[in-house]
Amino acid sequence: MAPLSIELIKRMAYAGLETPLAPQLDVEAYYASILLETEDFKEGVQAFKEERQTVCPG
Repeated sequence: MAPLSIELIKRMAYAGLETPLAPQLDVEAYYASILLETEDFKEGVQAFKEERQTVCPG
C-alpha cells in the first residue's frame, strides 16, 4: 500500500473531478489534520530543525 500521504492525494484528485471546490477544501483541511499527526511529519520537522536528512518509515 502506498504511504498515507500518497493515498490521500489520490483520493482528493479523483474526488475533485466530481466535487465542487468548496467541499474539496474542507476535505483537504481534514486530510491535512490527519497527516500533521503522523510520525513521518514529526520526524520531518525534527530533521529540519537539526539540519539532517529524514529517516521516515513510511
